Amino acid sequence: MIPILFAMLLLPLAGVLVALIARRWASGIAVVVSLLELIIFLLAAWQFANGGKIVESYTFIPAINVNFELILNNITFVFTLLSVVVFLAVSIASRFFVSEERTGYNLLLMLAEAGVLGLFLSGNLFILYLFWDFSIVALFFMLFHFGGYDRRYASLKFIIYSIFSSSLLLIGIMLIYFYLPSHSFEIAQLMSTGYMIPKNAQLLILVLLLFAFMIKMPVFPFHSWAPDAYSEAPPGGAMLLAGVLSKFGIYGLIILFVSLPLAKEYALYIAILFVLSSVYGAATALGQKNLKRMLSYLSISEIGMIGFAIATMNTLGMSGALFGSLSHALIISLLFLLAFVIEKLFGTSIISRLGALIKRDKLVSYLFLFGIFAAIGLPLTSGFVTDLLIFLGGAKSFGILILVPATAIIINASYLFWIYKKIFLAGSEAEMFDLLDKNAKASMILLVLLIIFIGVFPPIILNSIGAII
Repeated sequence: MIPILFAMLLLPLAGVLVALIARRWASGIAVVVSLLELIIFLLAAWQFANGGKIVESYTFIPAINVNFELILNNITFVFTLLSVVVFLAVSIASRFFVSEERTGYNLLLMLAEAGVLGLFLSGNLFILYLFWDFSIVALFFMLFHFGGYDRRYASLKFIIYSIFSSSLLLIGIMLIYFYLPSHSFEIAQLMSTGYMIPKNAQLLILVLLLFAFMIKMPVFPFHSWAPDAYSEAPPGGAMLLAGVLSKFGIYGLIILFVSLPLAKEYALYIAILFVLSSVYGAATALGQKNLKRMLSYLSISEIGMIGFAIATMNTLGMSGALFGSLSHALIISLLFLLAFVIEKLFGTSIISRLGALIKRDKLVSYLFLFGIFAAIGLPLTSGFVTDLLIFLGGAKSFGILILVPATAIIINASYLFWIYKKIFLAGSEAEMFDLLDKNAKASMILLVLLIIFIGVFPPIILNSIGAII
């Protein structure tokens, strides 16, 4: 019997092989693979809840002490969950958006899923780095080949920033291996013995990896690739870039802060950088004329809040960062899905060309309003739990500084409701070019139900997270 985590990694690759043989069924195969991934994850989650963390290790490169190790623990649990859910939503929705070259699109989708799950489940920094680059390459080709009009510019910018981020990550990993007393790439070793790394080396590692993760999150001033990539990507690509790829940086940042004691000495300065990024994202969104670019800056603003939560380095803040990662993945994926649905139905995502959409499609209109409520933290949604944990953790560590990210939330709420009025309630009715199909509806409803479910029952996630600090 194949071990459960290893099965999660092999399944998308098996799906790729089957899709190459049965090309006409590629989109259906991608949906089945994503659904099976969710089922396998639930089985792994049940095993994790009853027996503690799951570890599967295989000898890989013994000469440098590298094992192919997969781990499901209280940190990787959240990132694996958000990945399988978003990939399921993307694979279902893609049947509505992708009518040509479905085989190539779904092959890239399944390859990206294998890379993402491999990264989040990796117990070894060397393996993590391999999957980091593998995922980036798959998403680059998805953006380059299936994106919008300016896809080549956006994909080139994306890959340049990604290469720079990967280079910093690789140097940081090599320094960790060299300075850890055990000369190990194991993440567990780093988290348990990172304090033994000399202080000067800790500072260099902190700077290198902080920049690498900030690029990938993305955070101001390393964010400029994101609005172009998010808005020019195909619908599934945008959902993955904003909902999943941004979590690469968050996951790495959590490991970094837990492992290096020196991070605590610079936590306040890093927190200030994140809250400034949050306010910057909210303020910049105000001037956007394209709905997709506006959502890109909303995502940057929300990511800044999560980074701030990590910098608190207390249990409430870390729980908020992990819960917020899942919440952000669901909410931003829903909003981007709705934005692309609007573009397909009405022929544009330019805000000034849209109007009175509620008269044309009530389901899309109500779901977009729900997405806004969730993004600003309406009670009984996952956004409310996220904001509560982040502000409690922030107040505990930084006191009055929490007023700055609170400002970002106020700005986000203001322009989101203004945009909603402009697009859905006011103006003349936009011409409709297409009809919403059952696949897009199913994907949207899946995300909505999960946003409500974890908002109403947050202990299901919070109990799995436990104490990080």
